[in-house]
Amino acid sequence: MFLRISLKEVLISLIYAVFIFIVLGMVIGLWNNMLFFRMTGVNFLDYFILAVESLLLGFLLGVKKGSCSAGAAGVGGTLGFLGAACPVCNKLLLLIFGGSFLMTYFEPIRHWVGLIGVCILLYLLNKKLWLNMGIKK
Repeated sequence: MFLRISLKEVLISLIYAVFIFIVLGMVIGLWNNMLFFRMTGVNFLDYFILAVESLLLGFLLGVKKGSCSAGAAGVGGTLGFLGAACPVCNKLLLLIFGGSFLMTYFEPIRHWVGLIGVCILLYLLNKKLWLNMGIKK
């Protein structure tokens, strides 16, 4: 069985993925820019989580046939974002929990949170592609 995804859908998905990677990378502060300054160090997992999340979100947006839960995609995208972002740069988390709490308790599990978000997005894309093939899963 082959996936029924047209070349047009693949190209649109890749354009979405590149756009998401650039925009979120700027907001997360993975590279130096004039808009945002990152207060913690950047490592390989930050880039990996953002790259995989961008690809998955790009294909979730670009493949038109089939459907997936928008709420679950939002949760997966948010967890992926939090997993790659600087914990003390996120003003909402900082306001709710405080800087010491975030650095003590959230920073050690931050990448795991991002990987959980990526797994949710991977599950949703898998479900959408199976529905695209006409197989109910």
